[in-house]
Amino acid sequence: MLVRQYYSELDRVTAYGISVADLPITNTFSEEQIQIMLEAGRDEALGTDGKLVTERRITLDSNLGREFDMETLGGKAFVKVRVYFVQNRIYTLTAVGSSRERVSTNASRFLNSFRLIDSSTNK
Repeated sequence: MLVRQYYSELDRVTAYGISVADLPITNTFSEEQIQIMLEAGRDEALGTDGKLVTERRITLDSNLGREFDMETLGGKAFVKVRVYFVQNRIYTLTAVGSSRERVSTNASRFLNSFRLIDSSTNK
């Protein structure tokens, strides 16, 4: 699996990121299979010390996704994540900060800016 990650630190305690994972398979998946993969990704992101705070199913265009908030590092970090499953690609957007208030105040602008474009070079 090819994964590309891009992150930007705004200051010492706030960062935004996006990762793109290309799956090596080109199968068509059912909605149930996609939900299982999104749940597995959430569980992997939580790891052993993450605490799930909120979660909801989302879509981008007609593509299934998941949004969840988590605390990690013993409550010292708050993370807001959006994951979208698009054909054989998984997009993950992440906003990290020292507190829920700090992340929630600014993360929406970053997370809501993500769009899919129709490009023949992106297939």
